[in-house]
Amino acid sequence: MTDRQKQRNWFARHKILTGIAAFIVLIAIVGATSGGDTKKTENNGGGTKTATSQATTAKIGEPARDGKFEFTISAVKCGETTIGTNEYLQEKAQGQFCRVS
Repeated sequence: MTDRQKQRNWFARHKILTGIAAFIVLIAIVGATSGGDTKKTENNGGGTKTATSQATTAKIGEPARDGKFEFTISAVKCGETTIGTNEYLQEKAQGQFCRVS
């Protein structure tokens, strides 16, 4: 190493490592400042509104909607301790399973 190279600081001598470190710091700052907003917005044609999620309860035999899907529950059977067809696909419940048809 020459005297000139010894006089330069660490960042000037290691440009690639400095660039990688700066990129990682930038990614960390962007990740920390973005996200975390859980509000959904829906566009209903006329404007944008904030969606408030209210749970609606449907009874057995009544159709229920989840977005564009519609479901109708015909039966509920609780109290099962295992589900699955054979020993490799079988799962044991920590409490109980409820089977919904």
